[in-house]
Amino acid sequence: MLDSLYIKNFRLFKELTIEHLGRVNLIVGRNNTGKSCLLEAIQIYASNASASVLTDIFARREENIEPLSDIDGSLSPLINLFYNYRFPMPETDEDMMVIGSYKQLQNRLITRHGVRGNNDGINTLWTEFFKKGELIKLFDEKDWCLYPHYPKNQEKLKNQVVRFVPTHYLDKVKVSALWNTINLTDKQPIIVKGLQLIEPKIQNIALTVSHNPIPIVRLSGYSEPRPLSSMGDGLARVFHFMLTLVNAKEGFLLIDEFENGLHYTVQPKVWEIIFKLAEELNVQVFVTTHSWDCVTAFVETTQKDETEAMLFHLGRSALKSDDNKVIATAYDKEELELVTIANLEVR
Repeated sequence: MLDSLYIKNFRLFKELTIEHLGRVNLIVGRNNTGKSCLLEAIQIYASNASASVLTDIFARREENIEPLSDIDGSLSPLINLFYNYRFPMPETDEDMMVIGSYKQLQNRLITRHGVRGNNDGINTLWTEFFKKGELIKLFDEKDWCLYPHYPKNQEKLKNQVVRFVPTHYLDKVKVSALWNTINLTDKQPIIVKGLQLIEPKIQNIALTVSHNPIPIVRLSGYSEPRPLSSMGDGLARVFHFMLTLVNAKEGFLLIDEFENGLHYTVQPKVWEIIFKLAEELNVQVFVTTHSWDCVTAFVETTQKDETEAMLFHLGRSALKSDDNKVIATAYDKEELELVTIANLEVR
């Protein structure tokens, strides 16, 4: 589990520090404050910036891309990921991208330089890395760099499982692939139980065997199965949450805009499922939202559940010295009781 987070020179983040993360983390804030960017940073970190994950990120953004396997040191497409689209130049610039554990960074600073985590010390460490020609640093127990100088180092860190639910729906290819990993296993009943919290009549679920597989459910009182999609967007959305969650064991689950398709009355039940399974399966969850109903349901669940949860508000700093940069304000379980719509902008 990622204990803290430090992001430098990625997308909207010139420098973002989150000193402590929970098992379940909710991110709120106005548009253009980096909620989706933060999820992308976690994806890149957990996957060791794999080509497939980067390609997926570029595709979601409809950014100009070219096959990553053909990259020969040119600026595209990775320049899209860098703050202000500024690509670092070896030994002449300090705009290297860094994503990783803030606490690990502090420990490394103490070990190498005898200083604690202040900006001067961190910049000293970045300069040290930068002079080696490492342009993207993913920081964990071991050093790892991506691009463009040391591809052989990609094997230093084992990729962690990371599952992503976009703002609307998973495509059918991904649903089919995820389903095949849990079909006829002890994870399949977990999905059924989750759906039953929303619709108690559901007895079982399966995917049709065809070139275009769709989820179908067996309902009590009905002789024939029905397409899950015919029962409303909410159930389809919950199915995707459950499917990705049980496939994220020992890893990360990322959900963008949790509230899409979910009526406010079912959101507390969905949060309860997520909290329960995140603990049981050792999954760290990161969720974004624009909805105050979602925040309210999240807060209610934190007060009933012992799972460590955190809420983060992303916003622009009012300090002139910060030059309008994005900062994160953290709320733990106790502080969440005092959160109101008046002091927490979600749109």
